[in-house]
Order: sequence, then C-alpha cells, then structure tokens
Amino acid sequence: MKIWLARLCSLFLLVSWVAPIPVYAQTATGSSLGEIGAAAKRPDDKSREALVAVFGQVVNDPLSGGGAGGGDTLLAAIFQRTNVALMSIAGVIVGWGVFRRVASTAGSGSVFDAQNSSLWMPLRSVWGLASLIPTANGWSIAQLVMLWAASVMGVGTANLTVDAAAAALQNGTPLVMSPVMPQTTALARGVFEADLCMHG
Repeated sequence: MKIWLARLCSLFLLVSWVAPIPVYAQTATGSSLGEIGAAAKRPDDKSREALVAVFGQVVNDPLSGGGAGGGDTLLAAIFQRTNVALMSIAGVIVGWGVFRRVASTAGSGSVFDAQNSSLWMPLRSVWGLASLIPTANGWSIAQLVMLWAASVMGVGTANLTVDAAAAALQNGTPLVMSPVMPQTTALARGVFEADLCMHG
C-alpha cells in the first residue's frame, strides 16, 4: 500500500509541476498555442512549403484521405504498407504477452507480479497499438503527431522567434553587447599585437 501511495504522490507532484508550464510560457513570452499555430500557417512561409513538397498535403490536413492507395505521395504509400506490417507484428507481440500473462495468472493465482509493474501494461499496449493504426492517408497516429510537432509547433515557433529578433534589431537592440569598459578594445588590440610580435 505504501508503494501505491508513494507513486500517487509522485504522480500528483509531477502533474502539479508540469500542468502550469503552458501558462507560464504564455505569460512569459506572450505567445499561446493558437498564435504559434497561426504563425505556422502563414501563406508565404517557405519552410512549410518545403514540408508540403516532401511529405505532401498531410502537412496541411493530417486527417485527409489522400489519393487512391492511401496517400498523395510515394512516402505516404510506403508508410501505409509499413504501418500495416508494423501493426500486425505489434499485434502478435501484444497477443503473445496477453496469452503469457493469462497463463501466468492461471498458474499463480495473482494477476500482477510481485513488483506491481504490470498494472500499466494494458494501457501501454493499447496506446502502442493505437499509435500504429494507419489513417486514411497512410500515416500512423504517432507519425502524424511528430509531423504536427514539426510542421506546426516547430515552424510556428521559428516564425515567432524570427519576428521577435527582427523587431528587436529594428528597434536598435544590438546583436552583441558592447564592452563595459571602452579601454577593453585597446587592451585586446595590444594583446593581439604582442602575440603577433612574439610569433614573428
């Protein structure tokens, strides 16, 4: 019982620590997920055009059906076949694990092992299999999540960062801070000249 209480407390602490991070990020930088998404979908964005050129229209509409055969690009068609094969293999592995667990339970009479580590096994198995399910466009759920992270969050964050840097430079913010003492430049030049004289 103590183990479960300790795990529950640690889970509560983790959630209470991680949950406010988006709020802190929003108040600190002034950008929310909506602003990042809007910055990623600018019509003149070349990085997004490059992603569309490589991956196809799945970048713009991840849940679209694609063309015949499961996608509008060769990559989507390859992913569809690969994802079906991976899901089949994962299904066999999960089925074997379930069979082994049922046989172990029948033999020992206890559902969970001594370390109580198999409580999360059904959740991990279901989530793992669900993330491998190919969608209508050939991509799996896990691949779509990663593509979303790159095409929306990555591009949007990069666009907002470049906008902030351009605004700072336009306002006269220096790229490199000037030295605190004006004599530093003369001192550095003197050390450099002395070093040059020493070598020839």
